[in-house]
Amino acid sequence: MISKELEKKREKFLIRVLITSAILILALSMEALMMAKDVDVYRSFLLKNPGLSFDEYINSVMFNLFIRVLSPLVISLYTFFTVKKFGVNFFYKVFFSGMTVIEIINLILQFKIGSIFYYVAIILNFILLFIIAREERV
Repeated sequence: MISKELEKKREKFLIRVLITSAILILALSMEALMMAKDVDVYRSFLLKNPGLSFDEYINSVMFNLFIRVLSPLVISLYTFFTVKKFGVNFFYKVFFSGMTVIEIINLILQFKIGSIFYYVAIILNFILLFIIAREERV
């Protein structure tokens, strides 16, 4: 039987992961929305990729959003369905910390320094990494 204190601790961890992931997904979605509706971004995209249509540009924005949202989505779903029953073990911490570090590196190497959502996404990924790494194994 799981003690009440351990159950509350796991629930707090779950809430922190879910809230951070939700805010991260919101920030990434807002950035994709801004990229999709801004004509100047589309024009700069056309300069680098001449001959591509607006539909192809929107497809690339949506695919980029899907790839970037995948990591927090997987972390949230796995945590939601397993943390109450199994808790946080070593493999959970290593795997999801590694996923988050790879996501941070990927974000930093994109160099979208003109977007506020770029910085928000990096900060939220660091917060998610901190939450996952600091959780005690039980």
